[in-house]
Amino acid sequence: MKPPLESDLSRKILENTGDALICFDEQGEIVFWNAAATEMFGYRKKEAVGQKMLFLLFEEEQRRLFEQKIDEVEKNKGPHLAPTFELQVVGMHGEQIPVEVTLSSFIHKDARYFTALMRDMRSRKKRDELKNRTQQLQALSRLAGKIASDFNNVLSVVRGYVELMRIQIDERNPFAKQIEAILKTIEHAEKLDEQLMTFAQEPGQTTQNVDLARVYSSLKDLLLKLLEPDISLKEEIETDLWTVRGDPQALKRMLLNLFVNAREAMPEGGEIQFKIQNIRLNEAEKDERGISVGSDRFLLIQIADTGRGMPEEVQKKIFEPFFTTDEREEKRGLGLSVVYGMVQSMNGVILCDSQVGRGTTFSIYLPASETDEEAMEERALESNGGEETILVVEDVPEVQLLLLELLQTVGYKTIGVSSYQEAMDYYRAHGEEIDLIISDVVLPDQYGTELIRKFLEERSDLKYILISGYADQLDIEKNKMLFQGHFLQKPFHPSTLLQMVREMLDEDRAD
Repeated sequence: MKPPLESDLSRKILENTGDALICFDEQGEIVFWNAAATEMFGYRKKEAVGQKMLFLLFEEEQRRLFEQKIDEVEKNKGPHLAPTFELQVVGMHGEQIPVEVTLSSFIHKDARYFTALMRDMRSRKKRDELKNRTQQLQALSRLAGKIASDFNNVLSVVRGYVELMRIQIDERNPFAKQIEAILKTIEHAEKLDEQLMTFAQEPGQTTQNVDLARVYSSLKDLLLKLLEPDISLKEEIETDLWTVRGDPQALKRMLLNLFVNAREAMPEGGEIQFKIQNIRLNEAEKDERGISVGSDRFLLIQIADTGRGMPEEVQKKIFEPFFTTDEREEKRGLGLSVVYGMVQSMNGVILCDSQVGRGTTFSIYLPASETDEEAMEERALESNGGEETILVVEDVPEVQLLLLELLQTVGYKTIGVSSYQEAMDYYRAHGEEIDLIISDVVLPDQYGTELIRKFLEERSDLKYILISGYADQLDIEKNKMLFQGHFLQKPFHPSTLLQMVREMLDEDRAD
């Protein structure tokens, strides 16, 4: 006679299911325990069978919840399947395991049995948590970008007028030194603003195929000087690395921030393990890491320290601007939030794995370049004035006035408008007179990119420059070709704008 529940075929099916399957009787005694249950909870079959289900796997609160579900099933006569629910189960070694449970019952030889099909939710919980953290950081990123946008406009106006004052007064003037002091203060503010914009994932102006091994090599001497004598460095740099698409200077800042963070995590010394390698990821592996890009080729940058490590609640906040575990005011900064912004702007992902007392590992996945074309050389032209006509489209009055005065100072004819519609109206009436358009990306009634697109439909050779303190990421992705080589981020030096204007106007002449 075949034993209950276990004919040869049914036994094989139940034993080999991917989820934990546990059967217990009305007294709660386990009568069946499959291989997946052993793998998930740690108990071997002979250790589990005969034990009380409620006391083997559940702590008090979760035990009560499971008993309630059993009661719901028991109230129904005959076979019954309860709705799926979630619980925390305790493994053999005390680990908390979130599971999704489907509970059912059946009658066999006048006795009622219950089956619990349990699915391990740790991977899904980790993905959901990663998704939630990403969404929170993206919200912070947008907020930082909007704040930086207003800050940009203020800095642009202040710097512009101070630069004009410096041009117009003699260096022997008693106010010359004060003007230089103001400019130094502005430069300090611009550096902070640049960090905020990096966290806001604003794309770099210099994008090219970058050899990460070369970037690291050029920075290594400085990195070694940053480390304390009692911190050792172990490196593993793969040969023939693929390139990544990015800004070399931004990548240097990213590595610098990561090394500084590792150093500060080891005040009593330790070891940093640093590696860069090519890696291929399938769809399941990308999904597990929260990667959404289509490519399967990535560069893995990994830096691990043997420092103090971080509890879970700290790990959830480390990429937020100005978050720190160091109460000293001078330690509050944008280090890891800047790294996060740089990685995001390159369509990459940064993950943190940390345990208190055992150290921290940061893993960065950057998509490899599709092609390894040579970087184009930049033309260095002098920033001269001219007599051409320039249309300025800027909705902030102070910024518009500054741009008009700056351009007029070096001889250009200028027209200022404040919206998409005003620009369209002027262009329809005087389009042939315009040699170049300078437009903010975000206008009150439309994107500046849409304005440029309309103008180019009528006049494909029109010269233009897009400026912004915070350009919408979606608009940039949608209009990559419009931004390429035509974008200037606020705040900028007046000389930078004048040089770019001259380069645009001289483009055909230079060719």
